[in-house]
Amino acid sequence: AYRIGTISILALETLAAYFLFFNTEIVLLQILIGPQWAAAVPILKILCFVPLTDPFSRLGGEVLKTEGEDRAWLVAVVLNFVSLVGFGILLTRALGVEGMAWAPYLLLGNQLLAWRIWRICGAEFWKLTRDLLFVYLLPLPLFLGVAWLCPAESWLRLGASVAVSLVAAAIYVGRFQRPFRAFFTSRGEEAA
Repeated sequence: AYRIGTISILALETLAAYFLFFNTEIVLLQILIGPQWAAAVPILKILCFVPLTDPFSRLGGEVLKTEGEDRAWLVAVVLNFVSLVGFGILLTRALGVEGMAWAPYLLLGNQLLAWRIWRICGAEFWKLTRDLLFVYLLPLPLFLGVAWLCPAESWLRLGASVAVSLVAAAIYVGRFQRPFRAFFTSRGEEAA
């Protein structure tokens, strides 16, 4: 269940990250909040991929708690907070506002959480890692192609990005439908 849940969440977050990164100007300035927020575009581009830096934490805290490792989960949360504040201060001093946007990429508790999940899941951890690499890398050439073919900050790029997101989502469904089906049928224990 952990592997399937993590893949599901990260597949959606990955598509959203690529989509937003390659279409930040249109989404932020023309659809959501207006041109007065143009200064936020570089910061948002930095933040687009932050959710992908801690794939094991979405449901990992729940896994640790069910295994009686509440203390490890709490240590990971505290390490993340301390590193966010510490790196946030250091990077903000060095890079200005954008420094704080880079700080979430350096959360130290995520490494502890990944290590504990690996200890609990064993070989399944490596299957999950392989699946996450597939999820993360599949959309990259599609979005790079769109960026190369379509002008930046254009509605054409936005539309093409919707199309490649749907293509990537369809490939995800094709790739992961068997484990999902197995999980939601009587063979669910095997897929988890």
